Amino acid sequence: MKLVFFTESLKSGGAERVLSVIANHMVKKKFDVKIIVCDKEHDSFFYIDDEVEIKFLGFNYEKKNAIQFIKEQVRRYVVIRKELKEIGKDDRIISFLSHTNFRVNMASLFTGRKVYCCEHNNYFADKSRIFNFFKVLSYYFIAEKLSVLTSRDLNNYLYKFQRKIVVLPNPLGVNIGKPKLKNNDVISFLAIGRLTEQKGFERLLNIVYLYKNKYVDQSFRLIIAGDGILREKLENLSLSLKLNEEISFVGNINDVEDLYINSDIYLMTSLWEGLPMVLGEAMANGMPIISYDCPTGPREFIANNKSGFLIEDDNETLFVEAMYKLSNDDDLYSYMSKNAISKIKKNSINNIYEKWISFLDIKK
Repeated sequence: MKLVFFTESLKSGGAERVLSVIANHMVKKKFDVKIIVCDKEHDSFFYIDDEVEIKFLGFNYEKKNAIQFIKEQVRRYVVIRKELKEIGKDDRIISFLSHTNFRVNMASLFTGRKVYCCEHNNYFADKSRIFNFFKVLSYYFIAEKLSVLTSRDLNNYLYKFQRKIVVLPNPLGVNIGKPKLKNNDVISFLAIGRLTEQKGFERLLNIVYLYKNKYVDQSFRLIIAGDGILREKLENLSLSLKLNEEISFVGNINDVEDLYINSDIYLMTSLWEGLPMVLGEAMANGMPIISYDCPTGPREFIANNKSGFLIEDDNETLFVEAMYKLSNDDDLYSYMSKNAISKIKKNSINNIYEKWISFLDIKK
């Protein structure tokens, strides 16, 4: 049986990381795997096994006038439909991310091909209500199945269609390690993500500013790994808040495991999420988490006061207090590190693989 994945790109991002982990594991399980990428040809940011076939469709994502835009949309539909017809009816077609899901669903009409769609953000992440309406309709009436990341997100879909929707958590992209010991000289905070509005890094910088000025005797550093359109703005904000000695912007990092190993506490201040892999991977490396309780994801990972602190959204005071408490209590840190390791084992790739087999209706 062949597994054919459709995705926007193989650049840095949580969904792309999930795809690479799943594709590599499926190859190890002796599946024939192909990834069809809508974007122009580029190197994969994450490691993909040489046994995985990759094809780029070369869609043009540059801004266009109305006529060019319509022509490009039609071309995408035609090209995807042609690809679908070349896939065997007994093979599995898996689509990643909202816009790709919608295009592949529409292109699959009357081809006899079944499409398994994977959402990697929460129900309300797509800000265009019109697009979201038609996308969800395509899930209800065209897709064979849909996977979502959390039970909370499942409940946003109409009850009568939930029978074809499966909660499919993200697998870990790192090995599960051992509980950590905190560095008592200089506490190292870590945050990873695209430097975009969604990830809330401006909120994080303001929190770090409050922390530095309230607890002046604390030695710490914050590493922010990732890139995006807000990088220059965030770097300038760091300078204006006089945090440039404490904060390092290191850009995109292919192998993030060293960051987890050499950091103490993971911080997340996102406005919204799906089911962020970075939290699971940080926990797998024994890192306690301090995160805002945004929709959705942090609550699914963090056992509050056990494997980290789940902070009321936008409550800077509680966030700062949690940073200080966890940084200065060795027993609490050790307790949360052990619990983080224990809680995240259910997200190991072997456990999630079994859920994928069920989701794809593959008989062993």
